[in-house]
Amino acid sequence: MSAPVEFDPPKPEELNKLLSGYDVTDLIATGGMGAVYRANQVSLDRPVAIKLLPSELNDPSFREQFQAEARAMAKLNHPNLIGIYDFGQADDMPYIVMELVNGKSLYYSSYGKAIDQTTACELIIGICRGLAHAHAANIIHRDIKPANILLDSNANPKIGDFGLASASDADNEGGPVFGTPGYAAPEVLASAKNIGIPSDLYAVGVILYQLLTGKMPEEPASPPSTISRCDPRLDPIFRRATRRNPSMRYQSAADIADELEKLLPTLGKPARAAIRTGNTGGASKSAPMKRNTGEAAAAKAASDKASSPAPEDPRRRKLSTAASSDKNTVVSKPKLTRAPDRSSDSEATDIPVTPQVIAMEPSSNWPIIRNMMIIAVLIPAIIFAWGKYQDKQARLKKERDAQELKDKAASDLRAALYEKEHRAEEERLRIAQEAEDRAKAFVNGGTTSTGNPGMPPTPPEPVKKTPLEQLAELKARLAGGSRNTYPEGAIDRSTHTIFIVETPMTWTAASQFAEEHGAHLATPGTSADLDVITKRMTGDLKRVWIGGGASARNGWSWVTGDEWAYRDPATTLGSCASLGHTGVIKARPNGEKNPFVIQWSADGSNPGSISSQLERLAPTLDSPSPDWPPTAVAQDNRIFLLVQKPVSWDEADFIAGTGKGHLAVASDPLETLFIKDHLTASLANDESAWLGGRRSGDTWIWSTGEPWKQADWQANSPDGGPGDSALRFVKSAAGSGWDDASPDAGNTASFLIEWSTDSQQAAANGSATPAAQGDGELAKLRTTGRKFVSKRKEEQLEKLRENQKNLMWDLNTWFRVQSKSAKEQYEVPINALEESFSADGILPEGLPVPNLPPAASDYYAKARERQARFQSDFEISMENLRQGYLSKLLELRDKLEASGQKTQAEQVDEEIRGVGQNAASFLAHFQ
Repeated sequence: MSAPVEFDPPKPEELNKLLSGYDVTDLIATGGMGAVYRANQVSLDRPVAIKLLPSELNDPSFREQFQAEARAMAKLNHPNLIGIYDFGQADDMPYIVMELVNGKSLYYSSYGKAIDQTTACELIIGICRGLAHAHAANIIHRDIKPANILLDSNANPKIGDFGLASASDADNEGGPVFGTPGYAAPEVLASAKNIGIPSDLYAVGVILYQLLTGKMPEEPASPPSTISRCDPRLDPIFRRATRRNPSMRYQSAADIADELEKLLPTLGKPARAAIRTGNTGGASKSAPMKRNTGEAAAAKAASDKASSPAPEDPRRRKLSTAASSDKNTVVSKPKLTRAPDRSSDSEATDIPVTPQVIAMEPSSNWPIIRNMMIIAVLIPAIIFAWGKYQDKQARLKKERDAQELKDKAASDLRAALYEKEHRAEEERLRIAQEAEDRAKAFVNGGTTSTGNPGMPPTPPEPVKKTPLEQLAELKARLAGGSRNTYPEGAIDRSTHTIFIVETPMTWTAASQFAEEHGAHLATPGTSADLDVITKRMTGDLKRVWIGGGASARNGWSWVTGDEWAYRDPATTLGSCASLGHTGVIKARPNGEKNPFVIQWSADGSNPGSISSQLERLAPTLDSPSPDWPPTAVAQDNRIFLLVQKPVSWDEADFIAGTGKGHLAVASDPLETLFIKDHLTASLANDESAWLGGRRSGDTWIWSTGEPWKQADWQANSPDGGPGDSALRFVKSAAGSGWDDASPDAGNTASFLIEWSTDSQQAAANGSATPAAQGDGELAKLRTTGRKFVSKRKEEQLEKLRENQKNLMWDLNTWFRVQSKSAKEQYEVPINALEESFSADGILPEGLPVPNLPPAASDYYAKARERQARFQSDFEISMENLRQGYLSKLLELRDKLEASGQKTQAEQVDEEIRGVGQNAASFLAHFQ
């Protein structure tokens, strides 16, 4: 989908030169898809409106469709459609001449307020009659909304601004997209191929709701009668018109008009049931009785012992004889009854009924027994039908959920396009204003920068920022998921955007840099993607890091989890993927520093972040081939992954736990040597990485509870004070090895994660000390608590950021339909509001910028209300987690006291006190 066309319409006097048969007086309105002028047709001396479309739309396919639809629309003649008089081209710009309606649009007449239900229905009837006339000529409007419906002097609706979209729109992702958010049907948001009569009728249903309630329908929408107390019989009309499934909506605009016309005479009056009665021989006649006339005759004969004998016929005499010989047998007499006619309740045909022999007791309960038998047969059928209905509802719900995901993706894409258009317009206005200011200064006696009159003063050249400086300014917005603006030099690849950072870093440092900016190292999955990057590798740029690597014993993979489609490079030199300027991918060691390519997903997600990689790994650990992240390495039955992220020891331990791993532990001399060699090759000089060791008192222990058998201290280590209780590995030119350090963040830039079964084997062998076992269980509980708290915080952050996006979407949608003067008045404060948004998604209590329009203030207040609900839910969730965590701590303390581990039980008590008495203290404890 391409960006919307930017249209700078000609002035009326310029258009006069292009259209000799018309006297163009003034410009009425302008927008991205055209401009409308007021004019007078000279030959007929009548006022007309001329709509002029951008020349960018004048391609052969559009021109052919434009002419075909204009001719078809010119043949339409209906009081609820704006008449079409002529069409043509002016300087390659298509134009259409139509009836000039002197009146306001339905939008300005009804915006934000409910109107009388009778008036609303009359307007919708007129709209539907006009649409039905257009639909009969195979013309779809494509953009029904109040702004495109004008009211004449008698308040009659007249539909205008038909889309005239290209016949190839549905197949051309680069073409213009029709429809307005809120009025566009769900299937249209998913694909332009789905435009049809039902999509126009969906918009009519939305307008009906808006007229009745003064509001746009939410999802799910409350019935109109519950909001404005209108006639409840209007509710099913709205529901049917706005069904998500197009096939379940009205299929004709005339059907909507017919239903509303039937309601108009009794609108607002209570509905009364119509009861039909009639007498035949003193008995009331109704449809059920008519259908059972034969049964009624038989029952009457059975209860009437004095019934008249049958006609003289040998066969009938035989039946009568049989009947007279058995007291329990009743003979039904032949008589005329009426066959039911399903097309009329008043007409019936006399047909003979064959006499029946019914064996029953004179006082039998046969009708009751018969009904019970019918019920017994119906119950299984009803149960079966109910099961089928439930299955259908489940299937429909699944389809609705999938459709909603598509709708959201389409909505986000529209918002991105609007943002791009808005920024371009803002830059155009700024340049125009600067030019105007310079001209005014010159007229008022200004001089040029050289002091010579005759030219406006030359402004100083602005200092242009480098792409990296631009990237630094955009860091917070990109990390928050915004995808509206990128630094200069970014390459748009439709589904993602890539950017080359020429600052050399190690592979893990480059990965961290990308994640801090909401991106990941690029994953060029096709040869075309590789070509795009290599074409930008000029000059001294010979090699760049990309987001792939060897995955332990599972070959190669991308950081996003996508399948690796290339030949696996040899891992002799390393396990990190690099791309050469010739387009060849090779493995290089992490310790090498290279420029790198980062990549942003268009939907704002980051599937290549370390948290996403560990989340994908955790559920596969029990499979034969776990989904190991790229650059993971194997040593015997152990897997290691180096992560560069400047966090505290506790945070590193928690991140490792989310992937069901732990900070690396040296279980034996071979593992100690492997860890040293791997980190020495991966880290740069004076860099360090956390390991899984902590000091308890004067004793060092492993976080897994494994026995501390040996150490590999750096020279003069351990040398820290009482606060240096965490273990790290330091690479140094003077000698690499273990070092004691404060567990706080800031002194260690990375950490090493390990996956192994060493701790289970140690526990099974009884080699873990009781103290280490107790400390290990408490550490495991802490890790679990941090995991859940972190997950809830991430979910809360996502809700708050989404709330900000929804607020701006509402404001932008409102802004687009405003007049030119209103846009000029409110553009600056609305832009300032967006710029004031913080990366944490929190909206401050008061309006952060002045001079916002009332509508924007209302939208802001609603967003604040949603934020308050999110915060309340978050606090309840934290309190529930606190209660669960305390319960586990109490169980562990009782277990330790029972086994005589008093010191460990006291540590658990200290943890219980640290949790505090409320959700706030619990959250602060894990921060």
